[in-house]
Amino acid sequence: MGRRMPYRLQVRKIREYLRRQGIDPATVDVEALVDPELSYRENLKAIKKYVSKRYGEDLEEALSHLLYTASLLHESRSERSQALDNRLKASVVIKPKPTPKVIAQIQRWMEHPERYDIEGIDVFPGSLSRRRRRHRRSRGRRRR
Repeated sequence: MGRRMPYRLQVRKIREYLRRQGIDPATVDVEALVDPELSYRENLKAIKKYVSKRYGEDLEEALSHLLYTASLLHESRSERSQALDNRLKASVVIKPKPTPKVIAQIQRWMEHPERYDIEGIDVFPGSLSRRRRRHRRSRGRRRR
């Protein structure tokens, strides 16, 4: 069996994980939840379970509110912007799930709706990615 990760390093890495997931580490008492006798993976699994229990219903409510707001925002954009968004698919497509990371992505979409797409709001199954569309367009031209 390998060496156990030091307690302080586990705490720091779990806080980094929470930050990447869009959760403020100050809202979770990581030091109290990390057991120094357990491995990093076991502690991380316990923290994930705790966070999903604590934020589960709040996240679903926040997600539904954000999706409603995003659809209103998309409808208020110009017809040209909507047509371009519906025709082309961005390289980053957000799939709505009640997780802090997705909620942060939707908030980022609200700042730059032209850079991202949300499945069901401004991207549809028949859309081609920008890269493929550009590639198809360039194939038709011949060099002389």
